[in-house]
Amino acid sequence: MLIPALPIPHELSFELRLHWLKANMIFPISPGDVEARQMNNTYFIKLYLGALLKEMELVEVHEEIKTMPRDYLEALVYGPSMDELIKLKDKRVRAGITAGMVLIFINAMERNGYDEPSLNKAARIIEEIAQYKKNNNQLVNHSSDRADISKAWSLMKNSAHLWAALEWMYGPDDERLHALSLGDDEEKLKKHLQIACAFRQFGCEFRASHTKNKEPLLDPENCLRLPAEFENGSYPLEKTPISLWVLDVLKEYRAPKAI
Repeated sequence: MLIPALPIPHELSFELRLHWLKANMIFPISPGDVEARQMNNTYFIKLYLGALLKEMELVEVHEEIKTMPRDYLEALVYGPSMDELIKLKDKRVRAGITAGMVLIFINAMERNGYDEPSLNKAARIIEEIAQYKKNNNQLVNHSSDRADISKAWSLMKNSAHLWAALEWMYGPDDERLHALSLGDDEEKLKKHLQIACAFRQFGCEFRASHTKNKEPLLDPENCLRLPAEFENGSYPLEKTPISLWVLDVLKEYRAPKAI
């Protein structure tokens, strides 16, 4: 079952469209995943109502609620509390940043002609980055060991291209990542979505040479798609230079027995 393209809700204000996109980045929906859909809807609708309460009188908000889809109303009644969502959000943002790094590093290895790019090699680089940050008393805003990196990828790979695009624009250590700053105007948002489309295309086409089943890095049927308006003229991912210390890490790399 091919997951449908995410409809960008142009009828919403710019602020609400950002909230909507954040909900899909943090809680990407897969076909049949009822729990993720409920968390997605609950997170968005609570942010939606919070924004409406700032802009409207209570009577107007009540009228707006009457027109909401039933699944939004069910999410309000039966979904997790905002406190629970914030805790989940913090864990998923960390996992999302990690998944974006995985996609960026595999893309960089492939474009630089490195031998057999893989999830394991990307995980090794991310481990080294985390260790460097710890040694220099810097904040580690992503997973730092192989097992957690693998879990983060499994959890967030369906929206990894959206996280990779954000990191591509700001850099992996920018504080705007944790705040999910998706832009303050239409052009920045459009650029983010175009870059995300380019990463999605790469991930859906890339197949690690050593894998037995030769499945693509990203599952085209489950990885969140964006409308064709953003795929047309997708942002070109130029050849990314790999730092010398990263090359040293990869030269010393030995594949583990399991990840």
